[in-house]
Amino acid sequence: MVKQYGVLYQDTRRALLQTENVQDAGVLARMLVCQASGKSQAEFLADRDLYASEKIVQEVASINENREKLPCDIDGAVIKVNDLSQREKMGATAKFPRWAAAYKYPPEIKPTVVEDIVVQVGRTGVLTPKAVLAPVRLAGTTVSRAPLHNLDFIRERDIHLGDYVTVQKAGDIIPEVVRSLPEKRPEGTVEFTMPTHCPDCGSVLVTEGPITRCDNSECPAQLIKNIIHFVSRNTKYIHSLSF
Repeated sequence: MVKQYGVLYQDTRRALLQTENVQDAGVLARMLVCQASGKSQAEFLADRDLYASEKIVQEVASINENREKLPCDIDGAVIKVNDLSQREKMGATAKFPRWAAAYKYPPEIKPTVVEDIVVQVGRTGVLTPKAVLAPVRLAGTTVSRAPLHNLDFIRERDIHLGDYVTVQKAGDIIPEVVRSLPEKRPEGTVEFTMPTHCPDCGSVLVTEGPITRCDNSECPAQLIKNIIHFVSRNTKYIHSLSF
């Protein structure tokens, strides 16, 4: 939990979205990191005045190893030149300062369990399997579902119902199943198969390669999602609609 303007937020990202400007966001981020270290901002920065390139690399790696201990979620580290006169000499491009460099950490990966696989009917009738996962805290939010795209995707990763799997957030945003863990597979797991009939309208499904589709144009799931698409920002951009 993060407190900002007297309000508790579930994660740092939500707190930062409520900041009034970029400067406030920077102050909040520094405050949280210093809070985790138990030091003032001056003490924290003094400890991290690094000159040798080897020490910089070690510090970036150390931050990555300990980032789960921070009260905020981070996805990288920024290396900056402290001397203001040197910054002025180095200058900047039209978009980026030459005196700073950002290092992006690999996505956080955690294990969880596939409790179920449900199938959703999309706007065009294509069926998409989705994994229902045992909730796991990942990159600042609780992840309990992840798309599995199609049957080929499931077979390539050898995902069974009840399997242990590893999950990550692609781009730190979209949850995805990285792989199954067959070495931890419990007895009684079941291989997933696509349904033969539409879960919404009961029509016989059509399979085209890895794609399974409902061809019923009056399928309730398709009708609702077509209406949502019609009123969305990318089409008619209707602000209010009632049924």
